[in-house]
Amino acid sequence: MHRLGIIAGMTLLLLGSFSPQLARACTCYPPSLAELFLGHSLIFSGTVTHIVPVTSGDWSGSLVVVFDKDRFWKGKDIGPGAIILTSSGLCGYPFVIGEKYVVFARSTLTANAFGTGLCHGNSRYFEGNPTVDFLDRVVSVRENSWGGMKRLYTSEDK
Repeated sequence: MHRLGIIAGMTLLLLGSFSPQLARACTCYPPSLAELFLGHSLIFSGTVTHIVPVTSGDWSGSLVVVFDKDRFWKGKDIGPGAIILTSSGLCGYPFVIGEKYVVFARSTLTANAFGTGLCHGNSRYFEGNPTVDFLDRVVSVRENSWGGMKRLYTSEDK
């Protein structure tokens, strides 16, 4: 009986050493489409043509995602040659070559480079996509009279 207890204890100890580690995933607070629009400097749609891993420098571990951009909602003056970076880790957006996306990106400290990720509001482009429908209705963004706060106006606003 004593030997059975020792075997059971050793089995539990051995199994416990192979238990999976806690996974840490990206946690996103789901912002509204208006918050996404106001919080990003470049918003466009385009098809992914290349994905290139960055292997050295400040952006090592990131991916450069190259798009054939076909539509801009924000940042057209800076967008055509913009470099889009995303993490290659859990918080990076899983772009696929040949697929079309709506992309929300923020400027980085590097000239003409913009960062995006899983929590930025990116989505696949498809007919009836509510993000595209919203972006098509945006008509202006204005600061209030005392500055600082911005308000987004859509075609439904009077």
